[in-house]
This record gives sequence, C-alpha cells and structure tokens, in this order.
Amino acid sequence: MRIQLINMFNAPLIFNITARILRSFMTEKLKNRFNVYSDSTMHNCLKDIPANILPVECGGTDGTIQELTEYWKKLIEENRDSLLNENALRMRKMTKSLQNSRINKKY
Repeated sequence: MRIQLINMFNAPLIFNITARILRSFMTEKLKNRFNVYSDSTMHNCLKDIPANILPVECGGTDGTIQELTEYWKKLIEENRDSLLNENALRMRKMTKSLQNSRINKKY
C-alpha cells in the first residue's frame, strides 16, 4: 500500500513536535505528503486541500462538521444492508483464500 497523503487537523503541540522530528527521517517525497495543521496553521491547509471538501470550521465551504456528520450517518444507515453484505462477501473471500493457502502449504 502506498501512502498518498496524510493530513492531520487540530493536532496537539506534542504531536507537532514529534512530527517535526519524524520529518527529518522522511524522504522529500514523503515529507510533501505529510501535513500537520494546528489552530495557528489551519489557514495553510487551503493551499493543499480544496475548500469545497473541508468543513466550515476548517476554513472550507462544505458545511459544518455537525451537518457533515449527520449526512454521513444518514448515508450509512440508508446503505446499511449493502455495506454489511459487501463486508460479509469480503470475509468469505478472505476465509476461502486463507483456506486455499493452507491447503497449498500442506501439498
């Protein structure tokens, strides 16, 4: 799995300090994909993230956190059955794959 982008919002001060230390060990490519935003640097996130996908509290235009939370809860509840079926299907495939790998190891 490849890390495409990590954005952390409202990170505590200790995490900002830890992130700065960790950045010194990262490649330049990974540094560009890793962003930590505190209250004082929140305005910088608009350089990296389109405003239309951020909540109003983070300087965006996509509604409040409360509105977005209600929207996603409703969407998940409406699609509950299909999500559960999809999860069950994945579990069956994974179980079958594990069983096949055990059989292949025996022979």
